[in-house]
Amino acid sequence: MFDANKKSSLQQNNISHYEITSEVLCDEEIEMLLVSGLARGDEKAYKMLFDYYYLNLCNFANNYLRSPDASRDVVQDVFVNIWSNRSQFQINHSLKAYLYQAVRNHSLNYLKKHSKMVELSDKSRIEADYYADAEQSNSFEKLMAEKIWEISEELPEKRKAVFILHRKHGLSYKEIAKVMEIKRKTVENQMARALKFIRERLNSKVS
Repeated sequence: MFDANKKSSLQQNNISHYEITSEVLCDEEIEMLLVSGLARGDEKAYKMLFDYYYLNLCNFANNYLRSPDASRDVVQDVFVNIWSNRSQFQINHSLKAYLYQAVRNHSLNYLKKHSKMVELSDKSRIEADYYADAEQSNSFEKLMAEKIWEISEELPEKRKAVFILHRKHGLSYKEIAKVMEIKRKTVENQMARALKFIRERLNSKVS
């Protein structure tokens, strides 16, 4: 629950609600501020939401669309819809889960309208799949991460989506269940099977 006294103290010190660090507010409290800001038509809240989630959402959409351009279009459409309907914008669960669910649904709708998926060039495919791991300085860790993501491409679609949402995008099992519209127990089972498969494939590669 958001602490009203904490909010009042921040206002008195002229600190922007949208520039508060995680040491001051938890993620849920920041989400509450952003949602209420959007409902008021606060462009700064909208920009912060966009800047924070845009790249990760594009990467997530690309797992379905296999096209950076189409992925950007889908994510931008989601944000445009949020802003267009900002006065009615309400979240009954995690804001993060809401955004990923919206991008997933828009991506699936996009695929329905396009019978043939757009092919990625090898270079853009690698950039889209592994950009999140590029900051790893240790070459061995980077190589292992690339092997894991390479192996994850062999997973069944639903299992792969669960693995990516949890390991690459940091969603909880509860949030993944909401995004994919499945039971939490199903998420747990899919994740366990994904990890078992990846471990076995890694062992076979090094043996």
